[in-house]
Amino acid sequence: MNIPSDSKRVLSVDQLSKYFTRDGLQLIHVAAKRTLNYYHHYVILAKKSVWNSYLKIVQYTGGPAYYFTGSTCGEVEESITQLYTVEQEISKGLYVITGSSYPQSAMDFVNACARYLIRLGERAYHFAYNNCEHLAKFIMNGKPKSEQIEQSGSLKKGLADTLDMAFNDGKSNIAKTALATAGSTLAARKYVRTASKQVLSVSPGKANSNIGRVAGTTVVAHNLIKYTASRYPTSCSAQQMLCSELCCEVAETAGKTALKKTAVATGVLTVVVETGFAAWQNNNLRNMRNAGKILDRDFKRETAKAVVTVPVVSAFTTAGSVIGQALCPVPYVGAFLGGLAGNVIGRWGAGVVTGRIFDWWWP
Repeated sequence: MNIPSDSKRVLSVDQLSKYFTRDGLQLIHVAAKRTLNYYHHYVILAKKSVWNSYLKIVQYTGGPAYYFTGSTCGEVEESITQLYTVEQEISKGLYVITGSSYPQSAMDFVNACARYLIRLGERAYHFAYNNCEHLAKFIMNGKPKSEQIEQSGSLKKGLADTLDMAFNDGKSNIAKTALATAGSTLAARKYVRTASKQVLSVSPGKANSNIGRVAGTTVVAHNLIKYTASRYPTSCSAQQMLCSELCCEVAETAGKTALKKTAVATGVLTVVVETGFAAWQNNNLRNMRNAGKILDRDFKRETAKAVVTVPVVSAFTTAGSVIGQALCPVPYVGAFLGGLAGNVIGRWGAGVVTGRIFDWWWP
């Protein structure tokens, strides 16, 4: 993006210190240029720190450690930055952001300080709707907006949504995926074994007929017969069973029945899991919106993504489980791999596409 609006580049620490007002009123919103033309926003808190070789700042601090110890990859923290670090940022591009809505009076500063205090310790970082710029502007004027996100094109917004799904919502997404695929796998295992026993029950005395000529069969029946032969190696070989029209007919019927039961079980379980997590997520978003921490537009955008994700992920997980069970020679392994792939693809597609449609509808 271009340089932040209502900003002026700082060329020295002395110039930065002059932005503090008289009477000890202290809060400066700055944006430091990073790689890929990205700007990291934070708020400088203490005037005296400029004179003591360090800056006391409040910002969204991120990193792998926060992901493993919290719900997202960032936390609102007060921290100390040495002046030599600030000087490095000045050389790369450090901008002070001002505006008519930023604190002017003593009461404005008191209110701004109160806003930053209520955010300390928060772990709700999201690239798309609650990043460092949202935080800085919330502190300064109570309006959590991000010019970087608003000015981003579809590709960058899609990247922001993808990063949120992978990292900031990663733990909940892993939990949802694990519950759905585990349930699907257990259901497939049960139904496939039942179908396998049905095939086994007709194999003795019948499988030797028409030796050398494989009966016409589908992929479902073929793979179920191969699984049955591998599970019960002392009964008949897969080749013998495939030469039996009766075995193939039973395998066809039993295999399709198992697929239908797996589909129903997977669909119901996934809908329940996704609906529960979506309700929990939307409640958290509503609380943030009501507290003024995120915009109403962002609340509606993220809620729409969560709602659309429920049927899409359920459908993709179910389809993946059924296809995997039908194609894989060990059907319940196929159900797991297929369900996992369907869940991940459906989740990513639903989130990114819904976000793009919402941005087009409400720019």
